[in-house]
Amino acid sequence: MTHRQDDRNFRLPRDVLPQRYEAHLAVDFAEKSFRGSQRVTLSVVRPVREFVVHSLNLDLTRVELRAGTRVLPARVTVLPVSETALLSFEAEIPAGEATLHVDWTGNFSDGLRGLYLAGEVAATQFEAADARRVFPCFDEPAFKARWALSVEVPVGLAVLSNGAVADSSPSGGGRQRIRFAETELLPSYLVALVAGPLVGSPEDLAGDVPVRTWALPEKAHLAHFGQQAALAALPRLQAYFGLPYAFGKLDQVAIPEFEAGAMENAGLITYRELALLVDPVSAPLSVQKRIAEVVTHELAHQWFPGLVGSDPISAPVADEALAQAVALLAVEWTHGADAARAVDAQQVTGAYLAWRGMGGEDAAADRPTSAFADEMSYGALVYGKAPGLHARQRALLGEGAFVQDLRAYVDTHRWGWADSSSLTALLAQRHPGQASALRALQRRWWSEAHGDEDLGSAETGAVPGVPSWSEVEKLMRQIEH
Repeated sequence: MTHRQDDRNFRLPRDVLPQRYEAHLAVDFAEKSFRGSQRVTLSVVRPVREFVVHSLNLDLTRVELRAGTRVLPARVTVLPVSETALLSFEAEIPAGEATLHVDWTGNFSDGLRGLYLAGEVAATQFEAADARRVFPCFDEPAFKARWALSVEVPVGLAVLSNGAVADSSPSGGGRQRIRFAETELLPSYLVALVAGPLVGSPEDLAGDVPVRTWALPEKAHLAHFGQQAALAALPRLQAYFGLPYAFGKLDQVAIPEFEAGAMENAGLITYRELALLVDPVSAPLSVQKRIAEVVTHELAHQWFPGLVGSDPISAPVADEALAQAVALLAVEWTHGADAARAVDAQQVTGAYLAWRGMGGEDAAADRPTSAFADEMSYGALVYGKAPGLHARQRALLGEGAFVQDLRAYVDTHRWGWADSSSLTALLAQRHPGQASALRALQRRWWSEAHGDEDLGSAETGAVPGVPSWSEVEKLMRQIEH
């Protein structure tokens, strides 16, 4: 195996694949540190004597592999530039199943990635490639696995992860051990953990999905609107996609310090406080609509990339633009087409127009995250311009066809993988007479620079004639019957 230490963009070979992580994390708030232990069930595709995992600023204190009856200690070579560790073994590991045992220690991150302290709340932020700051793992989106997590923290804290709490027990010394239900197949960047003195809203059901919204005690009264937004959006998204929500429960958490606006961790969506908490009595309607749009955007992400995996490193536009387009649909369903056009003008195409007004350059939206000059250009092109493709696809094909097509897309790729061309490819296959037009739309909106022509004013940023939610429901009933 060739592993270049100086290659920051190194991607893992697929000789060894993770199937399941059984991981435990003991968190020390006072020392801002943690201890970890895990067993990773591996599928060894071909015999190897070494393989690579991601690890950043972690001290791997014990690493051994069990294959059949053999136990093979690993020689660990830390490769800082590529944020990996090379694990070498004295004997060849045969193809088949093996188990990797790792013990490690680490520290909270100083910034807002990995595991960090936001006031009294410990929270994780792993997108796009920061799970490696907490877990030695295969930290690329294509390496999906099930995660069975447990954590040890001081008693009295609320502790949340992707799965529901399976059991909790004292572990001595004023600490508690929490075990969570095992997840479905997830990439490492959608794994999450939050622990702190948080207060949850009363549990409500969206269909059969338990929903709670969490905040610090002094801000808990501001969580009601976000809770209601999720309860309203989740059933409609399930109906629209024709597939149930896949992650058992839904927790939304307002984090005091948070780098992004929100993060679509499976079953545990984390938000900047301003993106979730609001007083509907005093906040203007525009702010309420914005929060409802953000909540729906993150819920749409539970289908993509939650169900339909994609790569936020090499092609973030694949799921972000679609989630943004669906969030605008939800505003239309709830408040009407005029309200959706207003949100679009303010928050979506408005982001692109503001960027251009500041002298930012129009460019392709479909490119690796690292190819964007900064966060503002990323937001303008991926969130501001790129969703226009899906609005035009919908206008070209018609609402009824587009509903069917999105359902087919999610069903075809669920628990699998899609790239930035997958949806257009499926649409072209299902509508051969429109195939050339569909491919031309994708080139224009994602690969070329026509933003000034297509979004030259806020008024041209929305497609007219959008149907109401009642009309969409009627179309879906026709599809189903």
